Amino acid sequence: MSRVGVTAALHPLTAPTSRVKTSYLVGEQADMVHRGSSPDWLADAGRDFDGFVADRARRHATSMLREAVGKRAALGLERVPLTVARVGLT
Repeated sequence: MSRVGVTAALHPLTAPTSRVKTSYLVGEQADMVHRGSSPDWLADAGRDFDGFVADRARRHATSMLREAVGKRAALGLERVPLTVARVGLT
């Protein structure tokens, strides 16, 4: 297992909180500049950071669910269990 895998296993990713708001937004801004993308969305995210995080978590969960349903169909599975856990969200 790579060091990245070990780190991820010991420290799972969680949604950003207001404690890391500035660090998160600065990191995102640097990433947008590096990619040549527009950082315009950062102003809205900064004004309502908690709302931004909640919305992003919902969209991410929906995307993951769609991907899983697609994999289920590709594997020829008719039914699969769905487990929902509330981790790192308050």
